[in-house]
Amino acid sequence: MQKQIFSFKFLPMLAVLLAVVLFQNCKDDEGDGHELSEDTTAPVLILTSPTEGQDFVNGDTIHIIGKVTDDVLLDEYLWSVRNVGGAIVHEAIVNIHNQTEHDIHEMRIVSGVLTALTWEVVVHVEDHRGNIVEKSVAINVGQ
Repeated sequence: MQKQIFSFKFLPMLAVLLAVVLFQNCKDDEGDGHELSEDTTAPVLILTSPTEGQDFVNGDTIHIIGKVTDDVLLDEYLWSVRNVGGAIVHEAIVNIHNQTEHDIHEMRIVSGVLTALTWEVVVHVEDHRGNIVEKSVAINVGQ
């Protein structure tokens, strides 16, 4: 009689144990595979352009330039141009997932402005833990 080396009666228990170990090692609070420490610090945002009160006319390009850093990991930023009433002239979301610093350089061409207006350029940055920083600059646009 041949001696049995492996017993199938322990197979279900082995499968459950393996699944628990695998899922526990891959788990985090956000479910995106990142093990992040407790992060309560908002990202740091420096906007260098445009400057407050800068003038633009039809055909000019608004350059939105800056730098954002975070002590853990960044997620995304939203930049927008809004008119004086808050209506969005242009808006875009940029994914900067898994970076700790990012140089911002966005452009928007001024067009269709019939009278002198004040627009607001807004940059809103969020990190992986939902900490937020937002900065805005008022600019003048006209014909």
